[in-house]
Amino acid sequence: MEVRPNQTDDDSPQHRRHGASTPSKQPVAPSNKVDTTSVSQRLQKELMSLMRWWPGLLQMNGGGLGMSAFPEGESIFAWIGTIMGVKGTAYEGLSYKLSLCFPPDYPFKPLQVKFETMCFHPNVDQFGNICLDILQSFNR
Repeated sequence: MEVRPNQTDDDSPQHRRHGASTPSKQPVAPSNKVDTTSVSQRLQKELMSLMRWWPGLLQMNGGGLGMSAFPEGESIFAWIGTIMGVKGTAYEGLSYKLSLCFPPDYPFKPLQVKFETMCFHPNVDQFGNICLDILQSFNR
């Protein structure tokens, strides 16, 4: 958006006397553009960090933490995650698929996480949305 000085200011005797270099008194509107390149680079870095520093996280069997998360397809902004039910709980032996959608202004806005696999849990609704009152304050 281009902001131009008011025409009456340009024609005033005082403006003609001091020249055209007098700055406009109108504020310049801030840009609402988001640099998705830097967000994409950050997500790539976080993925590499996951793969390098948390190899146990990626193991679904044999002593790992039973979790994984990777980009789905070509977009770094859409990931698919998996959580394995913890041994000794009601979720043992179950596997849950999740979708993770990162907004273009991540990390300043939270990602959206949704259970794609039906999950019977007090904080997950029938559509797979995580329902915690504390999360609502972040999504405003």
